[in-house]
Amino acid sequence: MIVLADLGNSRLKWAVLQRNGELGGMRAATHDRVRVPALRAGVPVLAVSVAQESVRSRFESMVRKATGFAPHFVQSEAQYGALINGYRDAWRLGADRWVAMIGARGLFPKASSLLVVDIGTATTVDLVTRDGRHHGGLILPGPSMMVESLLGKTGGIAQRAKGHKLTARASFFARDTRSAVQQGAAQSVLATIEYARREARVMIGSNPKVILTGGGASEVAAHIKFAHSRVDDLVLRGLAQYAK
Repeated sequence: MIVLADLGNSRLKWAVLQRNGELGGMRAATHDRVRVPALRAGVPVLAVSVAQESVRSRFESMVRKATGFAPHFVQSEAQYGALINGYRDAWRLGADRWVAMIGARGLFPKASSLLVVDIGTATTVDLVTRDGRHHGGLILPGPSMMVESLLGKTGGIAQRAKGHKLTARASFFARDTRSAVQQGAAQSVLATIEYARREARVMIGSNPKVILTGGGASEVAAHIKFAHSRVDDLVLRGLAQYAK
């Protein structure tokens, strides 16, 4: 078996890939509460990381102590099979985005194109066509970062937002400040996805298949009015394919 790990900006997600190719259920924890019971002597670890170097170093030390070996970190490449990196400098593309595209192509091989959207601390959007060409993407703050930034850098808005909890879903025009901030953040990400979808349609002549992943996906998915798929463990599925 192999332990697969996705070190994000805020959380570590992991799952076990069995010898028969079956991927176990995803588990997640914040970086300060990480416990991975599957780490045992001799068990290899395949990982992708966009976390701060200190977080990556702690994870590597934990893996070495438990397994006796360093984890193998996947890096973005110019090409993986038929998938061609659209960045001029391949290494500058976040490895999580690269692996997510590998996972998406494996799950939806017949799609004419894929719009892979990872909504976490940051939101990333990547367009891949059926021939494996990555056409590039977008990076913007995730909804949680937008909310935290606005409340942390304002006086009046932050004061008026106190006393109201974040709601799972609110009407478009919110009636309290906290909900207005939350709704604005979610709708900003949604508008980016919708515009990216329209731009992709202009480029390739048809709507791309939209795939959502990441810890903030549910907040945005609640407002989406077009067909889409949600794959919470997309990066881990990409790692599973990479491991084969």
